[in-house]
Amino acid sequence: MKRSLFIITLFAALVIKMDAQDYGWWNTLVQWDGKTPWQEYLDLSTSGLGPNALPVPTFNSLGIPEHVQFHTQFRYHHYTKDPTYDVFARLDIPFSDRIAIAMWMVPIEHYNTSDQLRDARRIRQYEANGFSSGDFYFGTYFHVLKEKVNWLDILVSANFKTASGNNLEGGRFTDTPGYFFDATYAKTFTWIRPYFVTGLYVYQTYDGLHFQNDAFLYALGSHFLKGQWEFKTEWAGYIGYLEVGDRPSVLRVEANYKSKSPIIIHGGIQFGLNDLDYTTLSFGVNYIKK
Repeated sequence: MKRSLFIITLFAALVIKMDAQDYGWWNTLVQWDGKTPWQEYLDLSTSGLGPNALPVPTFNSLGIPEHVQFHTQFRYHHYTKDPTYDVFARLDIPFSDRIAIAMWMVPIEHYNTSDQLRDARRIRQYEANGFSSGDFYFGTYFHVLKEKVNWLDILVSANFKTASGNNLEGGRFTDTPGYFFDATYAKTFTWIRPYFVTGLYVYQTYDGLHFQNDAFLYALGSHFLKGQWEFKTEWAGYIGYLEVGDRPSVLRVEANYKSKSPIIIHGGIQFGLNDLDYTTLSFGVNYIKK
């Protein structure tokens, strides 16, 4: 009995010691002071995390859909130091021509972060590669004012980010809640529909002095509608105040083809212009339930 107890105690001590040594490389890397929570060493920003952690939002600039829509995309985020693949899914449910709700997330992503970028971002996963699942978002949007001859189309939305994504140690998702509000102003001129967006983007941090980052949200873009085709260009981003790589801006170019079936085929590219090193290619389908 005593021998068994000794073996169990010895094994437990070895496990504890091994576990304590697991992060020795990281402790040396960041010069850990032995008491500060490791999360505070991360930069919660688009330059300090993966491409899906705090993305620049997309905006509903065409109005309330007539029918329920389910949209899915396969995406590749090109960055030589952190190539990332993911699946994106979104569901829009209209209740009238004035109001709708939306839900979306990245259910799975695969990443392969280089050691150099791992150390630069101070992330805590030594073998920084594998699979993660993302945050669940939900929101609602309202058609406040429908365009007329001298009036703009105005849509507002309220959106919330849950802390459901995993793998903060790998620098993939923040494990913090957030929200953003925006107003979209648009006007249709035959086959062209320019718009601009203003709003507020907020997310919680681990900083003991700044518990959240408040950012000004913006976008400027246009739709080009021709027959069954829709093209879209957009410049968008947000401006945080913590100055930790939290001022991302992107340029988006998209093409959508509306077939006779209840399917819209999507293709797009997003270029990171500031505080975002990824170029994203996307291909997907939008199923309309009539």
